[in-house]
Amino acid sequence: MTTTPLGPGRIAAGEAAVTSRQGFDLDDLRSVVEVEIALEEYPLADAVVDRALVYRTEELRSHLLDLDQAAAARSELTRALHDGPGVIVITGAIEPAVMGRATEAVDRERIVNAIYPALLRRQEEGLDPTVIACAVAASAEGYAFPTNLDRDVPIGGLTPPSQQDLVLEALANKTTPDELAAQLAAHRHRRETHYPMSVSRRWLGRWRGRLGGACGPRPAP
Repeated sequence: MTTTPLGPGRIAAGEAAVTSRQGFDLDDLRSVVEVEIALEEYPLADAVVDRALVYRTEELRSHLLDLDQAAAARSELTRALHDGPGVIVITGAIEPAVMGRATEAVDRERIVNAIYPALLRRQEEGLDPTVIACAVAASAEGYAFPTNLDRDVPIGGLTPPSQQDLVLEALANKTTPDELAAQLAAHRHRRETHYPMSVSRRWLGRWRGRLGGACGPRPAP
């Protein structure tokens, strides 16, 4: 496999850069990623932060929707991505009020179990409680719903405890990692809104026997 030389102006827009360890020049790569960006070369950009061009959503949208300015706006964005820093930031692109939440996209229980021993140790070492609270907020689930209120019953409030509540309580009580893992697993079980298929089949079979088969034919195994 060959290596396409890296450097300002060495890769044409749209051309793929194929690299391999053999012949790779770190200084050549650094010359690309550490290049200083001149804001005046990108008139639609609002600022440059950490060598990334920052655009305001409203201003950028107005240029892209204007037939007389759309071509220039697209050209600048293309130039910023291919010949410039290679990354742009668009502020306010998504309204917080309509931004959906990616539920179940992150295994927060696994993350908490992984970092909890370190949190417990740093707490013993006297780390600022605010820093620990921020770490818990960034890792554990702070929203109590969705849940199964038949099993996850609110006690002492209007909502059942969240994952964050369990972690903060565990830190306060110096709960061991194994004990917290068991509590988190039980918490997850209480929040489930359905029973496993094996349990459903077992209960369905019992009711079929009581109703004399009125529920229709048995499901295939």
